[in-house]
Order: sequence, then structure tokens, then C-alpha cells
Amino acid sequence: MRADIGPVAADALFLLAGYGVLNAIGFLRRTGTDWLAAVGLSFLAGVSWVALVAIALLTVGIPLTLTTFVALSVVSGIVGLSLRRDWLSMARTRPALGDWRQRIRSLPWHAWVAGLTLAALGAYAVSGGFLARVRPLQDWDAWSIWSRKAEMLFHSGRLSTDFFASSAYTFMHPDYPLLVPVFESIEYRAMGAVDTRAIHLQFWLLLMAFVLAIIYLGFRRGTLLEWLPLAVVVAITPSVVSQIFKAYADIPTALFLALGVLLLGEWLAKRDPKNLAVSVLFLAAAASTKNEGLVAAVIVLAVAAIVAFATAGRREMRPLLVAGAAFGAAILPWRLWLSAHGIQGDISVRKGLEPSYLSHRTGRIWPSVESLYEQVARGGWLYVVPIATSLALVCLLIRARRSIAAFYLASGMLAFAALVWVYWISPTTPISAFLSSSAYRVVAILAALSFAAILQLSVPSRDG
Repeated sequence: MRADIGPVAADALFLLAGYGVLNAIGFLRRTGTDWLAAVGLSFLAGVSWVALVAIALLTVGIPLTLTTFVALSVVSGIVGLSLRRDWLSMARTRPALGDWRQRIRSLPWHAWVAGLTLAALGAYAVSGGFLARVRPLQDWDAWSIWSRKAEMLFHSGRLSTDFFASSAYTFMHPDYPLLVPVFESIEYRAMGAVDTRAIHLQFWLLLMAFVLAIIYLGFRRGTLLEWLPLAVVVAITPSVVSQIFKAYADIPTALFLALGVLLLGEWLAKRDPKNLAVSVLFLAAAASTKNEGLVAAVIVLAVAAIVAFATAGRREMRPLLVAGAAFGAAILPWRLWLSAHGIQGDISVRKGLEPSYLSHRTGRIWPSVESLYEQVARGGWLYVVPIATSLALVCLLIRARRSIAAFYLASGMLAFAALVWVYWISPTTPISAFLSSSAYRVVAILAALSFAAILQLSVPSRDG
């Protein structure tokens, strides 16, 4: 029984923590409909917040136990909900049953379309959940990198230097961030055992929560009908579904990154500090999931700073400086722990900046460019990168959207260049084998940026 109820309880605690965080920021509106619609975003916010704090606690020697997780989630939820008590007014303003019936009868046609679409999405989510629940953990990165670390955390609850610094485990990339292993280990503790089949269901839940989060953001933005089909497309995109079923970290990284970039773009358009605060949370989550997420998050924050300075001058730099400091504080504990214990990855950034080292490896540039381009241009990603690029180029001609289009174009090009640079400086040989085993996954970063660009640039906000 615990194997079934435990993960549900853990997910409910993630949801509670997420509601607390979003409420403390002031992101949620004072209506029951808004809070109900925000369930997906709140769940992902809770996963992000709890995992980031848990990683920080682990680096200072505080073990990650089931008690720690429950306490962290409950405290985050209670404190967050108590900081802003406007949500209590929802109970006093709840309409009577007769009012609900009248509202249902008077719903416009597009509300019925949205409702039917959500019902179909729900059926799809349930069927996908059944498939995920019985899938074996058989893909290399899933068990050799992410689940291996999760099992270590499940059994010990601590960061073992004998494990991370051992030469016997260098193949598992000990420097990779810990959000996915922390998330998996929490679910394993809730189950009471390491169930590598059941963990796929939690990855599927992350994807479905992301879809609901996009629908909610479209709802509060006034573009629900336009964003609803795009959100559904994410749930059925072949490359997304196939990778989420493998329990790899690339799609979770892309999900967090897409939300962070989208909200950062919304902040550039409206200068609402609440958008910026939630954006930083998800960007920090992306950076704490994979190193590619860290690179992409740094790029988008830097580009956003340039765009903000170019359009509004110094007066908009202070919020971004605060956001940058918060982002740094979120990711720094893990980086400091790695440095303190002499744990390094197989890619040396220092060497990657040496002209002599780079000049002897220029033959790796074009194959990397060609392979990455082939991945983003093929149908598995539904041509999201070419579509976003074309849309951004068109929006450069529209004055009201020029700065946002420039933000997405610059971020995408720099992210593409950063991926090429990583392949250029990587010691892994031959480059062809390295590209064939990883390029199809790492382009999820580019897809995430492109998806956010399509959402924001395709239709202007109508939330006033």
C-alpha cells in the first residue's frame, strides 16, 4: 500500500510547498479558479524549491531523510501561505450552487472547446501514466547517472565523498547537478523502496504538470485559447515523450528552462517583479538539473540584462541584479561542495578558453554544427526551432515586440554556440560517436527556448 500511497503523498507535499512559494511571491490571484488552474505550476515550483533547498542542506551535512522532506515541504507551505492571507477571501466569496449552474449554462463556445480539450488531455495523461508505471529503467544515463545517485541518497541520505570522488564512478559524471537524484530519492523514500519502474510515472507527472502550467499562464495572460493547442502539442511531441519515458534529465531541464525563460520574457515585456521572481526559481531549477541548463540560464539572464539596459537604462538593472544574486545563491552550494572536495567534470572550462587548445581541435566544430542543426531541423521536435527563429525575425520588424524578439534570438544563438563550444572542447572521442549519443538530447535546450519564444511572440498578452 505504501508503494502506491507514498508517492501521492510526496507529490501532495511538493504541491503544498509550491503553493506556499507562489503565494509568498504574490504570483497567485485571489480566486479559487486561479488557484485550481495553477496546480501544475505550483507542483513544479514545489519540486524546484524543495530540491534546491535540499541540495543546499546536503552540502552542509544535513541529511535528506523523509522527515527532512516532510518538514521542509510543510514549513514552506505554511509560511508561504501565512505571509499573504488574501487567499482566505476565496472562501467568503465562493458563489452559491445556483450561481455555478447559471455560469455553466452561460459559458461561451470557446470555454466548451477548452473544457473538452482538457478532458481529452486528462485521458491522455492517465493512459500515459499507466504506460510509464510499468516501463523498466533500462536506458544508460537513467540508471548509470541519475538513479545511481538517487539510490545512494536513498540509502545514506548524505553526500558521500567516497562515492562522488571515487575514480570507479567517474563514468557517472559526479559533477552533474543533483535535482533529479534528489527528486528521485524523495520519491523512493515515499515508496519505501527503490522502485525503478514506478519512477517513470513521476517523470511523466513532471511533463503533465508543465502542460498544465502553460495552460495556466495562458489563462492568466488572456491567451488561453491560443496557448492551449501549443501546450497539448508539447505533450505529444515524439522527442519529448520518448525521452521522458527514458527518465533522462534532459527533458526536465528543458521544462524548467522553458518556464523560466517564458516568465523572464514576460518580465521584459511588463516589468512585473513577480514574473521575475518565479522565473529565477525555474532557471535555478534548470541549472541544478543539468550543466546545459546552467549554461542556458546564465545566457538568458545575461541577454535579459542587456535588453533591459538597452530599452530602459539603469533603472531596470537593480531588479535583475537582485535576481542574478538569488540565482547565484541557489546554485552556489553545489558548486562550492564540488570545489571543496576536488571533484571535477571531464570538460575543462579553463582549457576551453586557451587558444592553443582550441586551435588543435577546430575539426570538431563543423561536425558539431551539422549534427545539432540536423536535430533541430528534423520532425521529431516538430520544427519548433525553425518556426521560432522565423517568428522572431518577423517580430524584429514590429516595434512593440522588437526587444522581446531580440531577447529570444540572441539567447537561442548563444545557446547554440555554447553547445558547439562544449563539443569543441570535450575530450571525448571520436566526435561522431559523442554526437550520435548526445546531440538528440541536448537540443532540448534549444527547443525549450524556441517554445517559449513561440508562446510569447505569437500572440500579445491581453491581461491588461
